[in-house]
Amino acid sequence: MKKILNSLVILLFIPVFSLFSQIKGKEFISVAVLDFESSQPRLGKIGPQVSLLLTSDLSLNDRIILVERQELSKILEEQQIGISGLINPDTAAKIGNLTGAKILIIGKVFTIKNSTYITAKIIGTETSRVYVESINFPSDHPFDKEVKKLSSKIEKTILQKVNSLVVESRSKEDVIKKLKKIVRNKKLPTVAIDIRETHFGRPVIDPAVETEIGLVLNKIGFEIIDTGKSNKVPDVLITGEAFSEYGTQRQGLFICKGRVEIKVIKKENGKTLMVDKQTEIGIDISENIAGKKALENAASSLIERIVPVILKK
Repeated sequence: MKKILNSLVILLFIPVFSLFSQIKGKEFISVAVLDFESSQPRLGKIGPQVSLLLTSDLSLNDRIILVERQELSKILEEQQIGISGLINPDTAAKIGNLTGAKILIIGKVFTIKNSTYITAKIIGTETSRVYVESINFPSDHPFDKEVKKLSSKIEKTILQKVNSLVVESRSKEDVIKKLKKIVRNKKLPTVAIDIRETHFGRPVIDPAVETEIGLVLNKIGFEIIDTGKSNKVPDVLITGEAFSEYGTQRQGLFICKGRVEIKVIKKENGKTLMVDKQTEIGIDISENIAGKKALENAASSLIERIVPVILKK
């Protein structure tokens, strides 16, 4: 009986350890598929159809999280980014910041004589690394079946080359260590932080973004002013808003998205030193914690860009 109980205990704990190993490892990869170009008039709307099929096929892989096409289109329209051929490392990084995508897939569809060609570029938004996959087939073949072959190639490349496409996530301690080197022997301004935050449409009393940014700044030597409790005027104000929302569920885990928009203002003259945005995903066995993790991840990315700007100005 004792052996049976011990076996049951072990079986009960296996899923928990499995979940946490997935949280710590690179189990999930966020990917955005842009509409493929098809400039030849006779190809009509094949480009967007190829993108839709690729999105559908790639979504079947448990490790790949696809950015919703509707959301992606809205962001690209707002940022006036719409032509795959104009995507460069800067725009790729910008799309990554705005959507949380670590990998972009762009491409072209064209015909030469009686053959159709589809080429796809797989771009790391953080590393700017690019891989290319392509297929070609007789133009009278059903292209939806051929696109599945391209999907398989892209999927294989993403999974095999993920270490060169995606920057390995760093711990908070690593970020603090890096920033300490940047601020060493420099006179640091005082800072106040005022970022409104909502989780799943509800305001929160324990904001994750303010806490994350304040904690890191304090650890590297900045004095943080609480304007609600002190009359002291800070040298710099970091303001903005943040929100998290439910994304999807994979393998028993909640995957949530967090978006943070900030503005850094010099209080002396009201000059805006920086405007920036960052979107990230968070993963946990709890939906609320996954939402907070997403915001913490976004805040962590932003703080690395905020500190040099504050020091420079």
